[in-house]
Amino acid sequence: MPMPSMQTLINILKQLKPLAVQKMPLAKLPKITGRGQPLRPATTHWIKPMLVTEINYKTWDSESLLRAASYVGSREDKPVMTIHRE
Repeated sequence: MPMPSMQTLINILKQLKPLAVQKMPLAKLPKITGRGQPLRPATTHWIKPMLVTEINYKTWDSESLLRAASYVGSREDKPVMTIHRE
């Protein structure tokens, strides 16, 4: 899967910025990042879960993280509240 274009990345950033929150919205901090490194809360950016994005991925790992995930596109046709883990 090719990497998103620079314009796509700029558009995503414009959508994410207004959704930023200071406090972690999860009940429990994930142990690791998708790259197997410890999560560093001081450098992590949290957002309100208001956008739906389609991704391709290989599998879920034991920490419930996606492996080999790649961006497909935004899904403005899908309401956030209808999304669930498949």
